Amino acid sequence: MALKHLLDELDGKEFRVSKDVSLEDTIVTGEDPLHSVSPGPAETESFYNGVTFEPKAVRNSRNVDFKEVFTYNASLARLTDKGYERHPRPSEVFGFLIANLEKKLTAEQEIVAEDMEKEDYYGEWMSIAVKRSDDILTVYIDPEGLVWNDSKDRYKKIFNFSDRRDFSISGIPLNEYVELNRFNDDLVEFLYTRPFAQLPPEIREGNERALILLPPPNKKIWPVARGSISRFSFDGYYGINGRASRGVAVGMPKDNESKVDTWDDGYRSPYMTYSNRKLPYLPGIIKDKGRY
Repeated sequence: MALKHLLDELDGKEFRVSKDVSLEDTIVTGEDPLHSVSPGPAETESFYNGVTFEPKAVRNSRNVDFKEVFTYNASLARLTDKGYERHPRPSEVFGFLIANLEKKLTAEQEIVAEDMEKEDYYGEWMSIAVKRSDDILTVYIDPEGLVWNDSKDRYKKIFNFSDRRDFSISGIPLNEYVELNRFNDDLVEFLYTRPFAQLPPEIREGNERALILLPPPNKKIWPVARGSISRFSFDGYYGINGRASRGVAVGMPKDNESKVDTWDDGYRSPYMTYSNRKLPYLPGIIKDKGRY
């Protein structure tokens, strides 16, 4: 009788279901499900420690199980077009992942962290670039205008940034991933939010421990990614391969729009993120604003 009464109540009513809402998750109330059903948790709880993370890195439009890869400038153009301000800084993303290791995140935030740690070959861009000059590492925060020059096999030197820091890296070897405990604690804390001894054991040891790769001392500028060789690696070289794209906005999220962003602008890369080949050159569309 209860079912017959419900069917009588619903008879003649129209219902619209958004393409982003699963019918299995829809509660029939007589209202528009687009407004009565909350978006998936990965799209709603991405705010942490002052910034809102893009819940999911951009997926390849041919296979959303894989992250799409971009040169640094193409990634920055993509995320600003979506309303984000920049890539996450190292302290923001590593701080978030450390909180996940220490079980300090909500269930919804854990989903975002899981997406960050989703295994792929390339890792994700961060809002930082580095230059090595002998025993000094210069770090540029929030770089813009770093356009890959395919003919010269480097990122061009004309760009702007919000801040810069110099760190001593005396004795650090070249052309290899270096253990995090080889670096001074001022650099470790700047990147990973804590001195080495205070980091979780997963970052200090094991197969997924933090390793740092720096560019050669040729004074060339390289944007930096995270997580290509291990979940917590700092990848400051080989930017030509491209990295995955995730943006952040400073402050609380403005809306809870539920979507999985894919990249398809007519210039499709034939390479998936599991490919070992180089990406083609993607023309830069970020206007240069100054010189360092």
